[in-house]
Amino acid sequence: MTTRGRTAASLRPTTPPDPTLNTRPVPRTRNFTPRSFGPGAVPNIRDLIRPVEAVREESDPATYLDSMHAEYYANSLLEDEILRLIQEVQHLDEVIYNGIVTCNPTWGFYVFATDYSPDVLEKLPQAMNHLIEATRRNVRQLSTSAYADEAYRRFKLDVVLDEENLSGASDDRVREEFRAQLRTLQMLDEEDYIQLPARNYACLVLDRPTVFMLADLSFPEDMEQDYLLFHSTTIKVVDAWWKRPATNISPYRGVGHCPITGLAWFYLSLCTSANSGAMEDIWPLEKEY
Repeated sequence: MTTRGRTAASLRPTTPPDPTLNTRPVPRTRNFTPRSFGPGAVPNIRDLIRPVEAVREESDPATYLDSMHAEYYANSLLEDEILRLIQEVQHLDEVIYNGIVTCNPTWGFYVFATDYSPDVLEKLPQAMNHLIEATRRNVRQLSTSAYADEAYRRFKLDVVLDEENLSGASDDRVREEFRAQLRTLQMLDEEDYIQLPARNYACLVLDRPTVFMLADLSFPEDMEQDYLLFHSTTIKVVDAWWKRPATNISPYRGVGHCPITGLAWFYLSLCTSANSGAMEDIWPLEKEY
């Protein structure tokens, strides 16, 4: 883990883990079957995506919604962040780990649901649709229409629903269940190294308040108002890498809260760091974004 850029602090005891992990331990592997949401969830996604090079050729700076973005990238050595996101996803589309080819042209996160009340389950699809819409608007507001369309086309959220094992789950239990799923997918090895892509590094959490908050969202006509309206509206994120030490100089405990308009930024940040301290380096997320 890392504490780069943090003020030095004295060692402090780390909060104890969820005691139920001892009385009701999570098995080493778990084979969840997620329910996928978003445009990237369609079975024929490979027929719909386009190579970065083709998208770049069609990208027109005149389609930035904010002229300041066009001027910034025209006069900077930096590339458009949404273009960088697409590049990262394409680069990792076919990567061989341990003799296994993982073909995944999408980006996004696993989402663990922890409340299974009937009214929560009824609102969950609408909540997911609104989270996806917030992301669509965000990538469009930040980029050209060509880059935004391609990034949105590849966006997918995989919702894990398992009332028996996840109802009322603590952050610690969610992390262990997530890691058990990664082992099944052979994305977490015997040395506890987590393989890219970034969807394996952190997962989102849907509890009752979050589901109702997302389901009740109302979007303004002007996308450029989204940042001000929704920057403080967040969703919990659990860091799959984090392990509880006996003492810690950092207040970081492997959990953060990402603005609902910041999922593309968060994913790209995890991709570019690609290490066990990737999430801690940008924590607290709502202040870094």
